[in-house]
Amino acid sequence: MDNQENKIKQIMKMAEVKMPFQDFDEQVLSKIQAIEEAQQRVTQSRKYSLISFAFGAIFGIAFNYLVSKALEESVSDIQVKTAIQFASQFIYIIFIIILCHKILRLRELQRTKKLHS
Repeated sequence: MDNQENKIKQIMKMAEVKMPFQDFDEQVLSKIQAIEEAQQRVTQSRKYSLISFAFGAIFGIAFNYLVSKALEESVSDIQVKTAIQFASQFIYIIFIIILCHKILRLRELQRTKKLHS
């Protein structure tokens, strides 16, 4: 009986978890808390970026409209007017494409992080 008890005690000692240092659990919990706070900041940043994107798109449309109206009154040459309008709209479209690409990358990053969590 004593032999079995000694074996059980030895097995129990092997199953005992030793912490690498005393404040290990506190450090792990603080890291988890920091990750959760970072995720909340990313969510807020995403909301602000979408709102900014919407306002920027509306501003760009209004700006292009105002440029075309100003060109109608000030420039008499049709080819110059068309070239300026084309350049203005082209730049606006490039900005929209770049911003859409960044928003899609942000969404993709968030999806992959959720899958790995």
